[in-house]
Amino acid sequence: MAACGSRGPAYKDINTNQQAPPTNPGTEGPAAQGLANNTNAASQAGGPAAPPQSRTFRAPAFMDTAKGYPKDLPNYPQATIINVQYGPVETSDTFSVALQTHDAMEKISAFYDRTIKGNGWTVASRVVDPEFSEWILKKASDDEAKVTVRKDKQTARFYIVVARTSKQSPPKPQS
Repeated sequence: MAACGSRGPAYKDINTNQQAPPTNPGTEGPAAQGLANNTNAASQAGGPAAPPQSRTFRAPAFMDTAKGYPKDLPNYPQATIINVQYGPVETSDTFSVALQTHDAMEKISAFYDRTIKGNGWTVASRVVDPEFSEWILKKASDDEAKVTVRKDKQTARFYIVVARTSKQSPPKPQS
């Protein structure tokens, strides 16, 4: 069975402070110039403006970038990470992680109860039962989080989703 090619770098190996290289280096000439002219024509005709050529990525202030999760809502120990997403969404910084574990709901719930209390969260809503648990959390006026734990009946694994948001600070005026 053939592999699908070499794998790219792991997320931990990606330097988020480095500017991305051009997508097609060395593409100069009539075709590339025509594409550039079409983009300009669309924006001049009232169409969508072209995205900026470079944007600096800024991790949310609540992130522990060395560990890859929020400082005040860590991942469940020994869980396997399935998916991670973070970045700005509208006026908020967001982070979400999906995890899986074979540990029992009682052990998972005890970990999140300690973590939530120890990190200054207020529990706005809490549901706990043997196959589904959820915490809706608030901190200050601009910080919110949600932890959901659900049992997969086929595999008996527990899937944990942690979602964290914080309102972005307004940009500082240029002097």
